[in-house]
Amino acid sequence: MDDCCVSLNFWFSIRRHLDPRPTPGLGGAPGVLRGELGRQVEYLVADVFGPEKVPGFLEDLKGDLAGSDPGGDLPVRNFVLYQLSALLGPENVDAFCALRLRPPKR
Repeated sequence: MDDCCVSLNFWFSIRRHLDPRPTPGLGGAPGVLRGELGRQVEYLVADVFGPEKVPGFLEDLKGDLAGSDPGGDLPVRNFVLYQLSALLGPENVDAFCALRLRPPKR
């Protein structure tokens, strides 16, 4: 028998699951998915800059949202904010970042 390989891709949109309103039947999943989205942002930053740079990046992102210009890494911060805006809606990005993207206390 020849060696066989099967690959199956299943694509779906998680946008409706990220909606801040409760979704019947998901039992709290929107909060869980938002938590996972926050972790994915941290993983992206760790992959691009290294794990030790995550707290500083999150502080700079917080500065961006407050209207200051912390400099450095701006293209990556813009990418993160653009993607969060597309997924959550621009009106929800500040609250999401304040709740889910907090640098660890030093």
